[in-house]
Amino acid sequence: MQNNNSKQPSHTSEYRVVDNLVDLYWFLQIVDAGSFSTLINQKGLSKSSLSRRISQLESRLGVQLLHRNPRFLTLTHVGVEVYRYASDMVHAAQQVQRSVERSLSTPSGTIHIILPAILNDWLM
Repeated sequence: MQNNNSKQPSHTSEYRVVDNLVDLYWFLQIVDAGSFSTLINQKGLSKSSLSRRISQLESRLGVQLLHRNPRFLTLTHVGVEVYRYASDMVHAAQQVQRSVERSLSTPSGTIHIILPAILNDWLM
């Protein structure tokens, strides 16, 4: 019997988390680049879609992350904290990728060798 008091995440909230992860990555990229336009020039992205992503992230989170100015942008108090956590998440994702790549580049497993019986005495 299932406990009615236990909360299961809804599909909607799961989608929000996935959206947030992608948008947090772009938030990090914008902050690291120093401006929307610098990142747009580096990556060849659309300013409107990038700006919309950050606006939607702020809307989903219910906070403003950036003070936007035509010349530069600055992080809000909450934005500084979100940046720190997002940076940790991206670093962890990069570590996962490196770990998998190392694992795939290192041969492992059991090797089975089948030889004619005549070589048994020579190998032993």
